[in-house]
Amino acid sequence: MSFLSKLFGKKKKTVVAVKEEEKVLGQKLADNDFDKIAAEFGLKPAHIRAIFTVEAGGKSGFLADNPEIPVTLEEGHIFYKYLKQKGKDAAEIAKNYPTICYSKWTKEFYKKGLNEYSRYLLAKEIDEECAMLATSWGMGQLMGFNYQAAGYKNVKSFVEAMYESEYNQLMAMCKFISANKSMYEALKAENWAKFAKLYNGSGYAANKYDEKLQKAFEKYNK
Repeated sequence: MSFLSKLFGKKKKTVVAVKEEEKVLGQKLADNDFDKIAAEFGLKPAHIRAIFTVEAGGKSGFLADNPEIPVTLEEGHIFYKYLKQKGKDAAEIAKNYPTICYSKWTKEFYKKGLNEYSRYLLAKEIDEECAMLATSWGMGQLMGFNYQAAGYKNVKSFVEAMYESEYNQLMAMCKFISANKSMYEALKAENWAKFAKLYNGSGYAANKYDEKLQKAFEKYNK
């Protein structure tokens, strides 16, 4: 059974299932992918490298100790929101699973690497779809609920693509940015405060995302 099958459940033995077994997970970027993707979206390679540096820490979109697992961050307040929308007792779930489900944002329960991924897996046991929607994925740390803007028909196909390659992760990030005219124009104009607010939310300043993005851009644009 493939790694994806283990994650998303067994499928009937159809042509699609056979193809899934042949997928190679954790594929790394080629040397020229930043240039190629930047050209496709009318951006500078330094624009994309800056976001990659800040969002993925300049590291792989996959975990160092398990290269078939993408970098993730489970957001408990988003998980709470989608559980509630589904009609589930989010408040009760929050009582029983306080480290992965809570009504207000906090970074108190964030972890790193496989420990962080385990938070997603725990949420997935409660509700797979809500867990995928409430987790950020890969190099651009794109939230699952942005799957449509990233070019996918549903969150499951988006998540599967995030397991496949860094190229998919980077393309999803760029599609998400280009789908938002204000965000795309802010990036192209190098208006880092505006871009950071649109990409990371209103808390961007507290984390100095705009300053980090500008510094990274200047480094790669030399």
